[in-house]
Amino acid sequence: MIKSSIYFLSCMIFIGEIISCNSNTIANNNGKEHANTNFTQASHSKKIKIDEFDKQVLRNNNKGILKIDFDNDTLHIVSDKDLTYEPFGTESSPDSIIRKFPSIFSFRKLNSKGSGLGEKADYALIGKSSHIYLSKITKEEIKEFNGLTDSIMVYKASIKDNISMAYGIKVGMSKDDFLTIILGKHDADLFSKISVVVNGDAAGEILTTYFIFKNEILSEVKMTTPLL
Repeated sequence: MIKSSIYFLSCMIFIGEIISCNSNTIANNNGKEHANTNFTQASHSKKIKIDEFDKQVLRNNNKGILKIDFDNDTLHIVSDKDLTYEPFGTESSPDSIIRKFPSIFSFRKLNSKGSGLGEKADYALIGKSSHIYLSKITKEEIKEFNGLTDSIMVYKASIKDNISMAYGIKVGMSKDDFLTIILGKHDADLFSKISVVVNGDAAGEILTTYFIFKNEILSEVKMTTPLL
């Protein structure tokens, strides 16, 4: 009789443990589902904000912005005004750039392409912490690619000196000030993870500019021209 009671009590304890374990599992699963639901709702809410901001930018922007797109830590911009065609706030010729920044750059005409200073560059503008390589373009290239108007254009560049570029953009300015110049009034939370802003023309054939931020400060501007 005593053995039967002990056996019965053991079974009840075992059943109780199973029920308790199942309850904890259900609770944990419910917690995970609730967390996933919150994450999904937050992501959906952010997407709505981004979509609304896109429409606002395209409606009100005067910088030639045609499209903006978020990709993890990178903001992609497509534009058809100075940010793409006159990134230094002047035409991309050696004379124009040196006249605008006389104390920054020295001029160098490259004797031969492939000299180590740029495979397709004809001219180099060298600064203390910056360099700009320029290339001649032919009349045929000007006709072929819509938007090309100059016979010389940027081949590639790296800007780390504090010079005033198109729209007053400068290395050393805050990311928030940069975004205000380019996009106007904005929700800083939408851009909190952005560390690179990439600007280019719609076809990706003229000039691609990378604005690189470190600790919320514009630290470098890089330019490349896939066309040349």
